[in-house]
Amino acid sequence: MTEDDVFLDLGSGVGQVVLQVAAATNCHKCIGIEKANVPAKFSKEVEREFVRWMAWYGKQYGQYELIHADFLDESMDEKISSATILFCNNFAFGPHVNHQLKLRFAHLKEGTRIVSSREFCPLNFRITERNLTGLQLFHFKCCAITCQLMC
Repeated sequence: MTEDDVFLDLGSGVGQVVLQVAAATNCHKCIGIEKANVPAKFSKEVEREFVRWMAWYGKQYGQYELIHADFLDESMDEKISSATILFCNNFAFGPHVNHQLKLRFAHLKEGTRIVSSREFCPLNFRITERNLTGLQLFHFKCCAITCQLMC
């Protein structure tokens, strides 16, 4: 990760991944978006402890933002499209949420890296003449990136 990267965690829970990336890398910005009330509320306490312990140890950390919102809401589209590294623990997401994510991934910058806990396309998906120009190919590219980063 470089100072040009924007790290985004979709479904960031209490924010521990976002804070870890902010502490361990020189990303331009780290963003977490969490919809659920309980983890989003608890993330404020985790954030306070993070800041306290980083100060205690005299450690620097990068710019970050923990947002309590639904990442499928249109107001989050700009945050999603600004990402250069996107982390998504989508194991617990249903097919509707995963489909909506794939639609948003179509607006990511070229070269955006996607890391997910579950593929967004079947593992046996193959490029053919029939799907060469369709959105399905984009999904295959996302899946290939995911598989490369996860392996």
